[in-house]
Amino acid sequence: MKLDRLVSIIVILLRKEKVQAKELAQLFEVSVRTIYRDIEAINLAGIPIVTYQGSKGGISIAEGYRLDKSVLTEDEMSAVVSALKGISATMPDTRYDIIMEKIRNLIPEKQSESIEPKIKQLIIDFFPWGSTKSLRESVSVINKAIGHRNLVQFNYIDFSANKTFRIVEPYSLILKGQSWYLYAWCQMRQDFRLFKLSRMRELTILEQRFEARETKDSLPDLDTEWQHSGKTVNLQLLFE
Repeated sequence: MKLDRLVSIIVILLRKEKVQAKELAQLFEVSVRTIYRDIEAINLAGIPIVTYQGSKGGISIAEGYRLDKSVLTEDEMSAVVSALKGISATMPDTRYDIIMEKIRNLIPEKQSESIEPKIKQLIIDFFPWGSTKSLRESVSVINKAIGHRNLVQFNYIDFSANKTFRIVEPYSLILKGQSWYLYAWCQMRQDFRLFKLSRMRELTILEQRFEARETKDSLPDLDTEWQHSGKTVNLQLLFE
């Protein structure tokens, strides 16, 4: 949406001293001409924008324009940025990068040096050791399908090594323990099901979209879904 882009441009300009129109165009996947129209709209809204010509030129907000940056404490800002970095690395999306820019813009310049070490104190990686590129791609593909309400199809290998073809309505990505799952309405089973991403093959987004179902919450009751009987089996290992 244009309004979201305008707000994001303002936040970036507040954060950076100067930015080129080409850089903004690449970030928002629009033309340079569109960026200049956005800049004109921001100017008309009362936010003073200055443009500089030449190879080292760019766009910036007039010196002296400031925002109230007392919304979050230093510790809160560093915690939010750390979490967003983990999410951004998991699901590449410019939205998360823009959110990080917004949060970083709230950091007073004199405190930025002290906050950076705090951000590095917590590193979040949502993928298990040895995770493959295909798993990361699957997370990204499914996240996109959920956001646009697109059906997805894939071949699924169950715990008995049986392969079935599925077309599902994706609702939620779930990270449980060290495994990723998709919570979706399965057309074959005519019910909500959990699918382990590592058991999916030939995952594809379909052009067909679906209407969100009102018969059941899109978020599963995890305690129920993973509930077990509590029975245990005693094993004895013998070594020679």
